[in-house]
Amino acid sequence: MNAKSTLMLALLTVLLAVLIVGLERKVPTTRELERAEAKALAFDGAKLDHLEVAFADGRSFALARRAEGWAVAQPFDDAADPGRVQALINDLSHLEVVESVSEEEMGREGWRETGLGTEAARVRLLAGAEVLAEFALGRAGALDATCYLSVLPREGSVGEERSFLVRSMLPALFAESAERWRDPQFLRVDPEGVVRVRLVSEAGQIEVVRDDGEESGGEWLLAKPLQARAGREQVDRLLKALLQLEVVAVLDKEVPGTPKGGEPALPKQVASTDLKVTLELVLGEVVTLDLQREEQSETPRLQARSSLRQPLFEVRGEGVEHLWAGPNALRDDHLTRIEVERVEALTIDSLKFPEVKLERRRGGWFVEEGGGWISANVRRLAGLFATLNQTRVREFAADSAADLSRFGLDHPFLRLTWKEIGGASGGLLFGQNQDGTAFYAKSLNEPFVSRVSAELLPEIHADRLKWRDPAVMRFSPFALKRVQLNVGAAPTVELRRDLQTSIWSGEVAGQDLTAELDPVKCERLAASLAKLDATDWSSALGEGLQALKEPVVRIAVTLQDPMSADAPEVMHQLMFAPTQPDRDTAFYFGRLNEDPRVFYLARDVLRELLKPVFKKGPRQ
Repeated sequence: MNAKSTLMLALLTVLLAVLIVGLERKVPTTRELERAEAKALAFDGAKLDHLEVAFADGRSFALARRAEGWAVAQPFDDAADPGRVQALINDLSHLEVVESVSEEEMGREGWRETGLGTEAARVRLLAGAEVLAEFALGRAGALDATCYLSVLPREGSVGEERSFLVRSMLPALFAESAERWRDPQFLRVDPEGVVRVRLVSEAGQIEVVRDDGEESGGEWLLAKPLQARAGREQVDRLLKALLQLEVVAVLDKEVPGTPKGGEPALPKQVASTDLKVTLELVLGEVVTLDLQREEQSETPRLQARSSLRQPLFEVRGEGVEHLWAGPNALRDDHLTRIEVERVEALTIDSLKFPEVKLERRRGGWFVEEGGGWISANVRRLAGLFATLNQTRVREFAADSAADLSRFGLDHPFLRLTWKEIGGASGGLLFGQNQDGTAFYAKSLNEPFVSRVSAELLPEIHADRLKWRDPAVMRFSPFALKRVQLNVGAAPTVELRRDLQTSIWSGEVAGQDLTAELDPVKCERLAASLAKLDATDWSSALGEGLQALKEPVVRIAVTLQDPMSADAPEVMHQLMFAPTQPDRDTAFYFGRLNEDPRVFYLARDVLRELLKPVFKKGPRQ
């Protein structure tokens, strides 16, 4: 073969290869054709509102989408299990074709095994009167999770019936009893959408309402039989008991003529209801329930019917006993609810101490003292608010203020009042019974009297001294020039810090021990002194000043502005003495310079200040 013929054959070979590749890309495979054919069952799930199944034995089953959700429309009328319905729709929407089948290819016997003959169930998917898809459902296939079905041509369309083996659990789903499609949850109501709950029983009527004020945060109010704060936890517990009731059994058939959403009718075997519940929803919808307990049985049974579902059910659930609780069980058992960020002033009045005034000023809290305002103890204030908001009522002692004398509230020994941004105010009065064994509180804005624990009272400090800022010393560690430590009869330890280089030097009793100093420990001491806080301020001023005449610890701190070598030195003298002479007490009296105030410092804090600053242990 000459070179010209060889070249022509090679060129033809390349052209043929390109043609084959192009055809493979353009011409669908058999599997692609089958998948394309299966799209005949494709439907718009958003439009689907009805599903009908007609079985060969004459039974029928139907699901219908309604305003309140999916329902079983045949063989009874009741709410459907939304999870099961969604699983069915997902299955129908994602049918995967395994292969196409036909009677000609499989033969008579093989075709009979598909179940696509006269015994097949007929399934229709509808949107109103429009048929979205229709198919015959056969038996399960030999492969796991497969079944046979025949897609029927839509009415008025040109086409033939096509049959497939698909991946689906449809036969198993439709083989289940229609009862399995009932919603196992008795009520499907969003608890956040409930704005009012009314409970009516032989004992009376209870009503709670969600406060729709902008600043309420959706809190609940008890409207009947008295007006009070309702507890969020208590109402949530009530709603949980109602909305998580599970259906155990259907006790009767549908009651004909009961309008959907109308008043439920009780069957003849239930002479009266133990409890009638009305739920008002945010969009104005009203849901009613009738509940009855059969106490005679060993395990009390609970029967229920709602305006959303017609049959009478036996139900069960956790916390159902809360449904029959009295109004006090729904009351907020917190002593008070203070919106801390809105409080701008607080006043404490007592029988033993002068009035204490605290105000929020310039972004911080201050306490009035000596006609002026000094920084307040913000940690103590935060602790007070937290304690007040967390304190639980031990007992609702009275629902009216008709007789406050028996609670000692006609002459309260303690009064706490606060003012909020915008002018709103609140307060609490505290009293005790005659023998001092019980303590009571009353809100200024409510008539109720509550019994409280005595453990609350020590948190409400009536002594103005306790509200001072605990700061004893505040300075920059970079300004620290010298520290002198005198502990008992031990020799003086003097530490010096170069303001420019931050290098430490020191001596004990005149002996230079700079080489033995640990700079890290020295810096730790400087940081502790720079932010020294009192454990508390002492009201035992006389005792403290007497004890501090003979201090057991003296710490002299010398400061100088590090930015100016000519700046004057400023010395501060700290003195400490035990609260009991000649003993190592848990707290020590402390005083800064000639300050008339005396403070307490915990022994552990004082020991931290006196920790050795030398590498090999104490030298003082």
